[in-house]
Amino acid sequence: MKEVTLKFILLFFVTYNLLFSLPENIVSVFQNKKSEIVISVDPQIHIDYGFSLPLTYKFQFTDISNGLTIFKKYSSLDSWDTLKSTTTNFYNHIETFRIDSLENHIFISVGFGNQSDSIFLKAEDNLGQSIILTFNEITKFYDNRDAAVTASADDMASWSQGKFNATIANFLQYNMYLTLGMNTDGMSRETYNFVQSKINTGFIEAGVHTRTHPGWAAYGDYESEITGCKNDIITNLDLPNLYRNGNNEYVYTFIAPNGYFDEIIDSLVGQNKMLVNRLYHNDFFDDFAEWNDESGTYFPFTVTRAFDPPKSRLGWGIGTDDINDLNGKFDEVVLKGGVYHLMCHPNVME
Repeated sequence: MKEVTLKFILLFFVTYNLLFSLPENIVSVFQNKKSEIVISVDPQIHIDYGFSLPLTYKFQFTDISNGLTIFKKYSSLDSWDTLKSTTTNFYNHIETFRIDSLENHIFISVGFGNQSDSIFLKAEDNLGQSIILTFNEITKFYDNRDAAVTASADDMASWSQGKFNATIANFLQYNMYLTLGMNTDGMSRETYNFVQSKINTGFIEAGVHTRTHPGWAAYGDYESEITGCKNDIITNLDLPNLYRNGNNEYVYTFIAPNGYFDEIIDSLVGQNKMLVNRLYHNDFFDDFAEWNDESGTYFPFTVTRAFDPPKSRLGWGIGTDDINDLNGKFDEVVLKGGVYHLMCHPNVME
């Protein structure tokens, strides 16, 4: 990927995009009589999806010539905590704020706590005087980035652990994020420990890829393959705080084996409060999926590019290792402000 282009890109999990684009009225933002910003989430949705992952809220300001400090708390009775600022071009899944002095914008990234369905924010100058912030929007990506790159790797199991170790290392050396599609019937305790060590880096997440990787959409036991796989992940892994709300733990992504799905699969994905069903076939997709009220999840979407050996060498699949194709599509996604979702099969990537 071209360095000049990559400067404008945010690299992060699928989850942020999905939480940002949940149906309207899930998250509300208003100003109270004390000139504090109050951000609230629907209580049941908070339980269902956690919302620990920070979203970015864009505000307008008029004058910060005397400095600016942002404070946060979760309840009117709490003490205020100071939010740290950043000037870096890239930050992901952390609570912070950044000032855009040219446009008079402030981008504040905060997540919900488990003790409250609200977040309180206030802005003050160095003299302790209130600064009025006007809410604009929840941004499409973290901060005001132009596009996003997400990535997933299919078929994580004990028999593919060695290949996954190499793939994960390649992603981690660039601080890039990767979702592992886990086949939990093939996971030994040693392999769970391996995955846990990678999750602890902060850049790896676990996704449901069914227990046994059925060849077709008509699963012998749908509940076992989908709900069972999710429960295996939660039981055998200690998920980080971004995937928790109190005692609740969350797995957000379902990766459909071979790209096949049906109404039963989609329904179970929704019932398990996973946000999306990611597919694998030639209908390449490079934007946001839309919400499906019937299933309670997003409409299934396909990867933008599969970085695998091409079918002519592998005998199956939709992969490419043509760098011109990969970079060309990447540039196209940046121009349209979309999502470049790269996937791979580490077990066939030499």
